[in-house]
Amino acid sequence: MQSTAKLPVIGMDIAKNIFQLHIVDAESSEIQRVKLKRDRVADFFANRQSSLVALEACGGAHHWARMLQAQGHQAKLLPAKHVRPFVLRDKTDARDAQAIWVAAQALQAIPGIGPLTATALGATAADLSSFDSGRQFAVWLGLTPRQTGTGGIRSALSGGLKYTLVAGDSVTVAAFGLRA
Repeated sequence: MQSTAKLPVIGMDIAKNIFQLHIVDAESSEIQRVKLKRDRVADFFANRQSSLVALEACGGAHHWARMLQAQGHQAKLLPAKHVRPFVLRDKTDARDAQAIWVAAQALQAIPGIGPLTATALGATAADLSSFDSGRQFAVWLGLTPRQTGTGGIRSALSGGLKYTLVAGDSVTVAAFGLRA
């Protein structure tokens, strides 16, 4: 199985009859917006190179994720609360597909966070708009000392994910010759 960091990403918004896809060519940066009827989706993906297909998590998304995986693609289900901040202007199915594509790339673009850590963090993280600052988010992650005062923040992460984040940070600092 190929690393998700090297796969082309496709954002797919699923609906009852019409599916919208957002595809960006890695070499030319050309954007493709594809509209497919439900019965054409399997054929479309059967004829494509292996890709990371991101879908907004919902009941039907699990069926499509299994179908995509059976065809050699990797599927990534994203919670709606992680996609919503990337919807620009009016909400349409095409813009939802674009927001899904952007959300799928957002965590993987952070130095020191690879596809596995990004997936684990994305599944664990709460609604980011509930944090007033990056420091509050870091406290919630358990990476900085606890906040003192009213309305204290509790860490939501297990030791394993904390260790993975710290290890990724250490590798990034070493790779860029930065000092902590």
